[in-house]
Amino acid sequence: MTDDHWKVLELDGSTATLADVKRSYARLLKVTRPDRDPEGFMRLRSAYEAAQAILRGDAPASVLPVGPAHKAEGSQPAGQVSSTPSITTLVRDIPQEVNNAVKELRNAITTRVRQKVRLAWVTYEETVEKHDLSRDSRWLVFMDVFQGNAQLLADACTDELLIDHLKHGEMRLLRLVTEVWSKTGDAKRLDEFCVSLNRQRELVNSETGAMALAVTAIALAAWNPEQANRFVQRAFPKLPISQRSELAERIDYESLLGRLAAPLPQPFKIPWIEALRLGDSERPWNEMITRDMVIAVLRHCGTDWPGFPVLHERLKPAAWMELKTLAESMLR
Repeated sequence: MTDDHWKVLELDGSTATLADVKRSYARLLKVTRPDRDPEGFMRLRSAYEAAQAILRGDAPASVLPVGPAHKAEGSQPAGQVSSTPSITTLVRDIPQEVNNAVKELRNAITTRVRQKVRLAWVTYEETVEKHDLSRDSRWLVFMDVFQGNAQLLADACTDELLIDHLKHGEMRLLRLVTEVWSKTGDAKRLDEFCVSLNRQRELVNSETGAMALAVTAIALAAWNPEQANRFVQRAFPKLPISQRSELAERIDYESLLGRLAAPLPQPFKIPWIEALRLGDSERPWNEMITRDMVIAVLRHCGTDWPGFPVLHERLKPAAWMELKTLAESMLR
């Protein structure tokens, strides 16, 4: 986890507790609303989940700096601080040409200009292709550079980059990017990639390509259930029978979320689908943002909204009672 996550949460990573993380998340939700600032909300949610993973011990162990000039911990004189940010992955002895490409990509990311990031990303991919770095090593370096910028990564990612990774049997970039597109309701981008992948006949007829199409269709299902089901039906015949049942359950559930949120105004679909998907008991149900969400449901769907039973089933009892009390108070 980079310092960026702690900065987003406005906490000191060396002293923060789980309770601190939850309080900070609840406080920042008041000003970082998913219906008004989806990108900011994604950064906040990513930081929140990463901080919890660190503090619960679920995150990977500490990693070592990269580069041919790597020294053992403690070898740097006391009080001396490096003037350039180090890459912190498990990879060492990276060729200088790759280091330069990483530096250019990192610099492009700091500008937050999508086209600059895309160009630097292509250069990085071309450079690592020249050198004998394993796929795992490439991924570790790549994720270190983009960590904390999942939305920018998804914005800058092109169909060509995704397809190139898939041709090498690499699914991790696809899973990361489609998750961002799904969480932010970017149905257009998900649909476009499914179409692009379908045009890659040889790839989409392979198990990797079929799985990629199914994963993307599942991410699309909450936003366009009909189109998602068409794509997943094309993918299923190429997948092992053992995987079809689980995938079918996932797309059915995501399609259900899409149908539940369909009557709501677009800005409220994102937070409601997330709440239904996660059963987020830590969401502050009596805060301004959730009051607006509940008002939108009551106004457009009434008290018979089918999403309420789903939430009743998924939420912890205390969280459900808080939501129920809030809805009832608005009907008085």
